[in-house]
Amino acid sequence: MKGEKNKDRYKDIAAGKKKTPAKKNSAEKDSAKLAVPHREVCYQILKEHGKPMHYKKITEEVLKRSKSVGATPENTMFARMTTDNKNRFKKAGKGIFALTEWDNKAVEVSDNAH
Repeated sequence: MKGEKNKDRYKDIAAGKKKTPAKKNSAEKDSAKLAVPHREVCYQILKEHGKPMHYKKITEEVLKRSKSVGATPENTMFARMTTDNKNRFKKAGKGIFALTEWDNKAVEVSDNAH
């Protein structure tokens, strides 16, 4: 029958039992509080570096400072920088990103950016 698969699914609810989520230990709570979005980390890295960088170098730095960014970190970081809703990043060359706040400054793209 169609409903047989989910038949036992609601027994606990009918019996008045509630499922409670597993409690996090204090280390997990602290790491969750310190988690910074990857776009913020990218912004900090470019700001500290002071000049445009290749997205692969940015990804290396992000991985040093935070947790993994997916199965393909470089592609993920590229996508996150190009879709930033605050428009903080702009492409300054093939695979090279700069901060949009640098528009008014003369910023040169180094040859060894990647």
